[in-house]
Amino acid sequence: MKNRLSAYLCQLCLLLAASGAPVDSLESSFQHPPASARPWVYWFPLSGNLTRAGITADLEAMARVGIGGVLYMEVDQGAPLGAADFAGPLWMDMFSHACREAKRLGLEINFNNDAGWNGSGGPWIRPEMSMQKVVWSEMLATDSNRPPLALPQPLTTNAFYPDIAVLAMPEPKVESLVSSFVIKASSQPAGIIKDIPSLAADFKEAPAGSVIARDQVIDLTARMDREGHLNWAPPSGQWLVMRFGHTTTDKENKPAPASGRGLECDKLSAAATAFHFNQLMGKLVE
Repeated sequence: MKNRLSAYLCQLCLLLAASGAPVDSLESSFQHPPASARPWVYWFPLSGNLTRAGITADLEAMARVGIGGVLYMEVDQGAPLGAADFAGPLWMDMFSHACREAKRLGLEINFNNDAGWNGSGGPWIRPEMSMQKVVWSEMLATDSNRPPLALPQPLTTNAFYPDIAVLAMPEPKVESLVSSFVIKASSQPAGIIKDIPSLAADFKEAPAGSVIARDQVIDLTARMDREGHLNWAPPSGQWLVMRFGHTTTDKENKPAPASGRGLECDKLSAAATAFHFNQLMGKLVE
């Protein structure tokens, strides 16, 4: 190991010499690191407890010990509420002061995309702009059912639910081919899956009668009204009617003070992501 390390150091010295740089520049850089090598720290103000004097004292102490920059994340950890509500007028003034002081001291400030230390959300995100999940309801029908069929309402969270599609198919002969389906679809938390080899058992040949051919699936979306009434008379046999829609996951950014806490924006929506950015980061840039 010592021989290998010595060989690497020799190669490094040869490379430095070949580049025209002095061999002792590496040692000099360790003794006097450039500004780009200075470490950064997390900066966690608590629930609007900000003052100009406190901000200046924090940043001056950081500069004094060689800190290069901070990642600002305001959090709620049970502290009494301060006067500067997150993203409010006084808070904006405090943050502008922090940026000016950082520039004066040669520090940089990075900023999380919301309050708290995870996520991209806030009180300005409405349910339709929030993270979404597909939900559905099921109904068995036969030719004895007369239209209109009243389809069950799928799960609705935060009073938000648009329909996606209504599909009918011959009733499958097998309930489910995949064990722990709701966990694997991330519809239910389950911690760490430890028994990885057992997962392979789920991907075996499907039993006879469990696979529905595509040409047997009927798209009935256009036949359902806004109240979930389906104008369709089932043919003979047993039919599975599935009503698909989507609703908010209701997940919020955290641990954030109340003035900065709200639904997570939908990262798969360009409009929702841009809206969230402009509600906070855009205003900071401005």
